[in-house]
Amino acid sequence: MIRVNVAGFADRPASLYVALDTGTGMVVAASVRDHADDRKPNFLHVTNIEADQHRDMLVTEEHLADAIAAYFSAASMGRLVIREGALRADPKSRLERDKIEERGIKYRVHPDATNAQVAMLYACYAAKKQADSSKSSAFQREFMGLIESIY
Repeated sequence: MIRVNVAGFADRPASLYVALDTGTGMVVAASVRDHADDRKPNFLHVTNIEADQHRDMLVTEEHLADAIAAYFSAASMGRLVIREGALRADPKSRLERDKIEERGIKYRVHPDATNAQVAMLYACYAAKKQADSSKSSAFQREFMGLIESIY
């Protein structure tokens, strides 16, 4: 489970609640609520708010390009599900083409994007990081098992 807190964009500060299946990379956005900073057990706490006391990952505008890429990747692969309680967090209408580079189209966040919409981008970014970490850990376990079986 992931909670993403975002402030500094349009609308009220928001908390987006997301479930993640690290095995499949499936991201399910469940609900958006007003900003909350309490510690929730078994949640990864992601925020762009430096004052949030309970955080595991601090994200900044420097992470937005990777967050947008993670969002498009999850959405295009069918790994992003947005439930009714989180529909207002869908950032699709607030992502604009910025430029075309050798590696593809670059997007930017429209200035009117809400905190909830940016939270969705950061949720996809955090989910990708968690899934990548999970895959790396699984590989390490398999590799160590192979090494132990040899010796």
